Amino acid sequence: MADLDAAKVDDVKDFFRIYYAPNNAVLALVGDLDPQETLEKVKKYFAAIPSQPAPPKVDLAEPEHYGERRELIYDPLARLPQLLISYHIAPGDTPANIQVQVLANILGVGQSSRFYQHLVKDKQLAVSIMVQAEARIGPSLLYIIATPRPGVQPEDLEKAIYAEIEAVQKDGVTTQEIEKARTQYLRSQIQSRQSSLFTAMRLGQYAVYFNDPDLINTIFDKFNTVTAEQVKQAAQKYLVASARAVVTTLPASARAKSAAGR
Repeated sequence: MADLDAAKVDDVKDFFRIYYAPNNAVLALVGDLDPQETLEKVKKYFAAIPSQPAPPKVDLAEPEHYGERRELIYDPLARLPQLLISYHIAPGDTPANIQVQVLANILGVGQSSRFYQHLVKDKQLAVSIMVQAEARIGPSLLYIIATPRPGVQPEDLEKAIYAEIEAVQKDGVTTQEIEKARTQYLRSQIQSRQSSLFTAMRLGQYAVYFNDPDLINTIFDKFNTVTAEQVKQAAQKYLVASARAVVTTLPASARAKSAAGR
């Protein structure tokens, strides 16, 4: 808020002029249209808008992360505990990031994933658990979000999650898991292309993020080349304590119970 309070009207105008300019924008048109007619309309309505100086490049480099970070939050609106574990990973559209994408799929996407089979179904430590790996312009994150089963302490679920990660780091993943991840990813790509809106958004995202709108047609090929050994190496490199942040959220009532028990 201090930055917003300090901003003057001219600052806001300059920001809009520089960043909301045609040379800093992507226009994605998807659907049943005539290309020539569409381009004529684009020129008619947009060609007169002047370009502006290119926005300054942002330094996205991050220093090495040393040591785990932890936070405990008591949320008055929370009804159940929740565990959020995140790891720093490589930028999007890099081989390392795509390898982590495959790893995330094997660990926590769908009911056939390792986390669901071992922690939700077999050991019954969690009622839900999911994994998501970002693909941002710069350094990205892998998230693990888990809700402990009633009666299970968050720290016990956390230990079990790390044990599953250590199993991948030690023994790797199977060829069958790699094939399943590829199939799931291909299905998600096909499903997303069923929507013209989502296709347009994805084209624009790839153009803005990586200057490669054709990535929508090549991303699966990159995903398809990942090997089981690369997934194991990615787990060993990125899913380590020094690159980890852990946030445990508890209902506010848990604080009162803890204080009463002292």
